[in-house]
Amino acid sequence: MEIVTEAPLDPGKLFEKIRKNGSGSVLFHYAVVKGEAGDKASSGIRFERGGDVEAELAGIAADVRDRWNVDDVLLVRRIAP
Repeated sequence: MEIVTEAPLDPGKLFEKIRKNGSGSVLFHYAVVKGEAGDKASSGIRFERGGDVEAELAGIAADVRDRWNVDDVLLVRRIAP
């Protein structure tokens, strides 16, 4: 399953989506923003939609299923509202 959302991610709710099949792994990647970028102060990251995000996630999920013989893959990408 692939999800693209502008909503904040809730790890508990995402875990429940994958847990319905009885087993699996959940891995979260949260970016940590540096306080500065070069000589400029930074306060956050803005993830924007670029290209066909759903197709990109579907391709990654298919690759994971093929390489590691897993039954279920959940990929979630949060983008800026």
